[in-house]
Amino acid sequence: MIQHHSCEHLIQNSYQVSGPSQLVDRFCSEQKVLQIQTLSGLKAATILGSQPPALEGLTFSKISLSELVLALTDQEGGISHA
Repeated sequence: MIQHHSCEHLIQNSYQVSGPSQLVDRFCSEQKVLQIQTLSGLKAATILGSQPPALEGLTFSKISLSELVLALTDQEGGISHA
């Protein structure tokens, strides 16, 4: 997928959400998911969009440019909707 935005815009409009797998899956159902990582019962998803206010049980964090590039160029390619 080709992005027609500046690096600053993309970084400001992307984030990572993490927490229990079921909560992350529910949250991601209506998000533009770039990448998902799973470990045991936990999951982390890289999202393209504006970070929402805090939600109970989920942790939100900003991502770096290198993390964003890795998510955008993931082997599966492109944006998927979880």
